[in-house]
Amino acid sequence: MSARRGLGLRAFFILLAIVLAGCCESGPVVPTLEPAAITFFSPYYEAEYYQLLADEFNDIHPDIHVQVESARGQEYPSDFYSVDVFVGSQLYGVQLQAQGDILDMSPFIEHDLAFDPSDFLPGTLEAFSSEDAVWAIPFGIDPLVMYYNRDLFDAAGAAYPQTGWTWEDFLDAALAVNDPEANVFGYVSTPQSNDPIPFIYQHGGKILDDPAEPTRTTFDDPLTIEAVEWYADLIHEYNVIPTSEQQRSAFPGANGTLQGIAHGRVGMWIGALSERGGMTWQRQRWEMNWGVAPLPRDVQSMTLADVRGYYISAHTQYHEACWQWVTFVSKQPYYRLAPAHEALLYSEEYEEEVGSRVAAAARASIEHAVLVTPRLAAFGQVLEEAFLPAIESVIEGATPEEAMIAAQGQAEMILGQ
Repeated sequence: MSARRGLGLRAFFILLAIVLAGCCESGPVVPTLEPAAITFFSPYYEAEYYQLLADEFNDIHPDIHVQVESARGQEYPSDFYSVDVFVGSQLYGVQLQAQGDILDMSPFIEHDLAFDPSDFLPGTLEAFSSEDAVWAIPFGIDPLVMYYNRDLFDAAGAAYPQTGWTWEDFLDAALAVNDPEANVFGYVSTPQSNDPIPFIYQHGGKILDDPAEPTRTTFDDPLTIEAVEWYADLIHEYNVIPTSEQQRSAFPGANGTLQGIAHGRVGMWIGALSERGGMTWQRQRWEMNWGVAPLPRDVQSMTLADVRGYYISAHTQYHEACWQWVTFVSKQPYYRLAPAHEALLYSEEYEEEVGSRVAAAARASIEHAVLVTPRLAAFGQVLEEAFLPAIESVIEGATPEEAMIAAQGQAEMILGQ
């Protein structure tokens, strides 16, 4: 071996020893990775709630950073390229699925051994599913419930509505607090409630032949007509619901009914569980002491319910990080809705969060709720153009039987049947 070559080898080993010595002193050199930054779009009135959850999640997952964004007056993001996860109902996802804007989560469900579909209340996960795809993970259910003004009930000495109450109890309560001369009414219909529909089903009637897979309307069903007749009596015989003229006088304007409720001039009204206290009313908070109960029953109990879930944008680059955030946040007790996780719905934590009265009403309502599915929503045009105008005509004084038979004929023309 030449002296020059030996010197070169010695120099190499010396340098190698220096490098290794340095490694031993300070540890291996590991490149610093930036956390996966995902944007979660929250409805504006829930941003504070989600920010607290994001802070907790970020502490647990240093490799992921969730940024909560919201915009005043917006429930949904304006585009799906700048957000990674967002909230929406089961109906909201139908169009997004067709546009290719949401991610199918079934591969995550299949490979995540900690995710158990049976943890969810029946029908909630299915509400976001089509064929073999799952487009969102449910977290909350928003049933229609009966609200009441406790101040008016106390003044009249009337018993509060409670689980198991009947149509007769409902009418007695409405009459007890009713005072049309003072522009105070026992019950009003709000624009969002579509209240004749649950009343029809409580009486044993129906507006569609099959709630799961409807093919035709049944507005002329005899029990449906009977229920509409009872509803008409609330207006024209008992006057616990204002007539059209009384409505215009007592509650004028586009938001007159909501203002009447907020200002304490309505005994009872149907609304979504999420509305309590005026929580989602942009301009009207309820000024009175209020209570909540399930809807009354006739031959059976029934209410309608919306389902809310977490969607992942199809345009995100952080699929796994988004999934971890979705599974984390879907397990939290959500204060505004009834939790879709069965264990959460019946937990002490949820009851402590919303109060015993709200929790009891939510649990009882969920037991008899019909979830509004995209298949049911496909009949929306028929309801708008045939059913609701028929109800309006009944309110104006038309005969329920004639109005509903005419509505059925109109519906068959729209559907081409």
